[in-house]
Amino acid sequence: MATAREQITEAVAPLLPKTWKLVPYLDSVDQLSQVTVMLHATTIAPHPVTPLGEFELTFEATVLDPQKDPARVWDALDDEVLEAVAALNSVEGLRVQTAEAVAVSGTFGWNVTFTVPYTRTDSEE
Repeated sequence: MATAREQITEAVAPLLPKTWKLVPYLDSVDQLSQVTVMLHATTIAPHPVTPLGEFELTFEATVLDPQKDPARVWDALDDEVLEAVAALNSVEGLRVQTAEAVAVSGTFGWNVTFTVPYTRTDSEE
């Protein structure tokens, strides 16, 4: 059975622009050659309104552009990130929380935070 990260990566990949690179983990920003999306889990919490054994997993997709000029990055990414967020929000069970502008080691982009449900099955005990 695929891990939660693998399932999220598989669901997210076709929703991104073809020119973006998807990395299913955090990676160095030093050698970016194209817009890169780094996917990482940030929290695992009991689901607030469902029975025991159900959780909410929070992920961040950090979208970074290798250009060093923030004005060019925002011009290049704003509309594409908005389209990607709208596409993510259409995935059943996936709920986008926020998309926030970020600067990471002199590289600029967006952090898109979203949650997905997770239910523990008997075979996982």
